[in-house]
Amino acid sequence: MRKSLLVLVFALVVMIPTLTLAQATAAGTVVGVITDQSGAVISGAQVTLTDAATGSSRNASTNAAGAYVFVNVNPGSHSLAVSKQGFATTRASSDVSVGVTTTINLALTVGAASTVVEVTAAATELQTTNAHDWQHRFRFGIGIAAQALAAMSAPS
Repeated sequence: MRKSLLVLVFALVVMIPTLTLAQATAAGTVVGVITDQSGAVISGAQVTLTDAATGSSRNASTNAAGAYVFVNVNPGSHSLAVSKQGFATTRASSDVSVGVTTTINLALTVGAASTVVEVTAAATELQTTNAHDWQHRFRFGIGIAAQALAAMSAPS
């Protein structure tokens, strides 16, 4: 039983960071908050992210905090369009990089839906992880597994 538990702990400590790293490095993430001109958050806005290379689009709605998120976004150039009844549609473009969280916060202006506002400001890229962090986590996990092994093999 102890040996089985040790194998399970070791597998979890070694494999989970590796799997997470593989997922994190295959694509990027796009996040943001949608507000009005006064800075009040807008919930229920329709956000569309379009990949310039393929033309494929993904849709999301902002939550009660005005936030949206797109995960597993292919790297490359993307356009973002935000619409909500009573506001002009606002568009922005940004490049998405592998393993990077790109933040695109937009402020909608009051107007008809047929009015389009183009935003030319560059998006902010927020890199929340890097290779050093993953190496540290991996080494820490190996240390925990070694301690567990030593504790289980010690005579009772």
